[in-house]
Amino acid sequence: MPKERLIVFQRGHKVGELAQELFPGGVNMSPGHPAAFRKALVNTQEKIKEGFPVIYEAAFQHDQVMIFLDILVHTGSGWHAYEVKSSGGISDTYLLDAALQYHVITGTGIKLSGISLVHINKEYVLGDEVDLKGLFKIIDVTEEALSRRKYVTEQIIREKEALGLEHSPKIDVGPHCREPYDCDFLGHCWKNVPVPPEKEPKDQINAEAFRKVFSDLPKDAAFVKLLPMRAAIPMYRGTHPYQEIAYGYGLMINGKTSARIFGNDSNPEEQLKTELKSAPEGISTLICFGQGHKLRNLMPGGVDVLDLRDHILKDSSFYTSLKDKSDLERLKIIFGLEKDKKLSEYVSDAIAEHYYLKDFPDEGVEEKIEEYASSYLQTIHDLYSYLRSI
Repeated sequence: MPKERLIVFQRGHKVGELAQELFPGGVNMSPGHPAAFRKALVNTQEKIKEGFPVIYEAAFQHDQVMIFLDILVHTGSGWHAYEVKSSGGISDTYLLDAALQYHVITGTGIKLSGISLVHINKEYVLGDEVDLKGLFKIIDVTEEALSRRKYVTEQIIREKEALGLEHSPKIDVGPHCREPYDCDFLGHCWKNVPVPPEKEPKDQINAEAFRKVFSDLPKDAAFVKLLPMRAAIPMYRGTHPYQEIAYGYGLMINGKTSARIFGNDSNPEEQLKTELKSAPEGISTLICFGQGHKLRNLMPGGVDVLDLRDHILKDSSFYTSLKDKSDLERLKIIFGLEKDKKLSEYVSDAIAEHYYLKDFPDEGVEEKIEEYASSYLQTIHDLYSYLRSI
């Protein structure tokens, strides 16, 4: 499993634990390892029989399907199920998940008064302390779950049949292979699918506009990479969930790189702003990739920002490939840039952010983040040279 996806799951666990405080005093049925799954099922049923009012990670099994519900609460009208999502909204994937949860729980004989999704309220602004009722939105999705129950039941039958086959099922490839996540069998199913011919690079870049900008570019231009974090649970007064906050930056001037990383005891972007007010002497233009808007808001007047991403045509395969993310490896692969002889251990903003929040300033973490910033700066430099050659 990609490290970025693992990080998303870990973020979900953290949000789920905080959401439990909406219904305090519960007992946790979460198993420590797969061997304890059966015990979790037994323990959950025991707590339900005892009438325990709040159960976290309640385990249920029906129709050979096992689920763990984030929060089960006994109300005056019966049991209500709550499934927590760390995202800022509700998707059809989440509604299908709720439908599956509802199907399995009620299939065990438990009568549910309803099921709700609990998700992050992206409009919430942190005050002096976290207000859980403001941070989370609780949406009753009982009707949506019931309307999808027939599909869920049929899908369980199909998946059981697939598991019983001697060979992998004959299903055409398509968008479903990557929704909602990349399938683990992508390499197997797509290995014989011909790759469509790529457009010529010059047809994917707004070369004329770039040449015009480049011709006016001063020789003292420098390259910059902001190090952003997007915490699901806001950390600083006045900020909101998933707000992008720069906690450091890397700078390349005349081929030499340097990095600056600020501590997270207070909002690091405020420290970064103060430092950027005095731009490096002699630097009038900064070159970046995909961070132009953020940099223009941070930089003092008199410093121009050139965002290389702005010159990639929106109908190109380059743009499509970079739509969701532009990590280190993807940039190099898409543009055919020379790969690092030794790739940075942190190959994306998400991984660098994870270790920054988890371990900084422990020994080694700052060094690895600086190494990542340096590698990214070199990639921006190489991409700049590539665009100049078109």
